[in-house]
Amino acid sequence: ADSPTPSVSNLGPRGLGALAAWLSEGSVPVIAHDAPLTELPPDAGVVVVAAPAAAEIRDEEVQALKAFVEAGGTLVYLVPRGAHQSALNSWLKVWPGPVAPLTKEEGLEDVGGSTVNVTFAGGLLWGARQLRLSADRTLSVQDERALAVTSHGAVWWLPSGRGEIWLSAGADLAQNAR
Repeated sequence: ADSPTPSVSNLGPRGLGALAAWLSEGSVPVIAHDAPLTELPPDAGVVVVAAPAAAEIRDEEVQALKAFVEAGGTLVYLVPRGAHQSALNSWLKVWPGPVAPLTKEEGLEDVGGSTVNVTFAGGLLWGARQLRLSADRTLSVQDERALAVTSHGAVWWLPSGRGEIWLSAGADLAQNAR
C-alpha cells in the first residue's frame, strides 16, 4: 500500500525507494537515519531531510545540521508544504513561494505536474536541463547568498561555510512517481 511518508523504505509513488536504489547501484551508501539529527554518522557527506512533518526539528538538531554543512557537508532540505519547521526554516530563511505553473508534457501521465528549467546546472544538478515537480507552491529564500537554480524558484542553492545547502518545496523531486 502507498504511504504518504517520503522515506527510502517506501516503494509507493510518494516514497523515495527508487532514489535510494539508484544511489546504491551507483555505489553511494544510503542510510535511513532514524536517530536525532544531533547523532549524524561521522562519515556522512550528504544529509537529505525529506519534507519532515511528523515532528518538529529541534534547535539543537538545527545547530548540528549547521555545523555539518559548515564543515563541508551537503544538506538537501525538501521543505514540507503542509507542516512548518520553525527552527530549520528560520535558519535557512525559507518561506512559501509562488505556485509553479501547471504544464502538460507529452508522454507523461503526471497531470498535476510542472516542468521547470534548470538555470544553473552545477553541483547536484550538473547536466540537468529540466526538472518535473508538482504544480504547487515553490520557495522563497530570503538569504542574499541564495541562488534560485530553476525557473519559478523551485530549487535553490545556498553556500554555507565549506558546504552547501539545496532547497526545494516538498519531496516531489525525489519521489518514485517522478
